[in-house]
Amino acid sequence: MILIPDAPHIRSVGLMLSGGLDSSVCAAWLTAQSIAVFAIQLHHPRRPRREVTAADTVIALLGLERRDICVPPPNASAHIPRTVQLSVGLTEARGLGVERLVLADLRSDLPRIGTSVHRLTAEADYIENGSRGPEMWLPFWDVPKLGVKSLADDLAFPVGLTWSCDLDREAQCGACGGCLSRRSAGIA
Repeated sequence: MILIPDAPHIRSVGLMLSGGLDSSVCAAWLTAQSIAVFAIQLHHPRRPRREVTAADTVIALLGLERRDICVPPPNASAHIPRTVQLSVGLTEARGLGVERLVLADLRSDLPRIGTSVHRLTAEADYIENGSRGPEMWLPFWDVPKLGVKSLADDLAFPVGLTWSCDLDREAQCGACGGCLSRRSAGIA
């Protein structure tokens, strides 16, 4: 049995959608509860094209509204820091007027940072904007990767459409962090 908290009584959310397993299954879970989902995608030069394709497929399959945002990294080889991703997501969610910014982060994937980065980003957003914006919500935080796969099965969500590899290749490498996490749920 999967222990995912009930969705609070909300009508609309912004979801940081990568096209990976967790955010895609989260999108399916939210839409199954009749919550309007705005898929927020951050585009940058290091984002694998297959991940973008997977996110586009999930958006079409679930009939989500979409928001695409281009975020240039500090240099061509840099990843976008998580705090920047969250700040951009909160800004977009505020503009959309949604009640929550949903992150499909799992504790098992982010053991070193915990929720501190989420709290700090929310506080910085408050200081900058002078008012509380959308709350960040992490409904999968305490769900193991196998629980996400189990939820996908319950929802009849086709996990083969998702992309978890950190590399931009035709096939998932099977060795990077994203692929190893995926494999821990029994997904090739």
